[in-house]
Amino acid sequence: MYKQGLTSLALQKFKRSFWGVFSFWFIILMAFISVFAYVLAPDDSQFANQMHVSIHSKQPGFKVQMLVIPNALKTDQNFFNRVFFGNSNPPTEIPITRYQIENNQVSYIEYASEGLEGLEKRINFPQK
Repeated sequence: MYKQGLTSLALQKFKRSFWGVFSFWFIILMAFISVFAYVLAPDDSQFANQMHVSIHSKQPGFKVQMLVIPNALKTDQNFFNRVFFGNSNPPTEIPITRYQIENNQVSYIEYASEGLEGLEKRINFPQK
């Protein structure tokens, strides 16, 4: 006669319990999400702390154009550091109403609250 150990008996009983198996996989899923949160989140800046004051109180689903300016500072941040701690040097994002590209410049108008006109600013493209 075949003798089973206590561990294999416990695993057999556990496998028959739908809620036990469901709870196990739910915990595994939550652990995966918590470990890779910076990869999954839309804000991958360090501490997820990139804020835009002009649009902070808008309702979910609000859309605005964003001007993304790459950061010129280079950091020695490896892949694992970025995955677990976020991007320590994210690009600058500016909410804008409209923009225009002329010669080696981008002129844009910053987004202001509804009914207000933002300031017009210019950025020069870097020379190659």
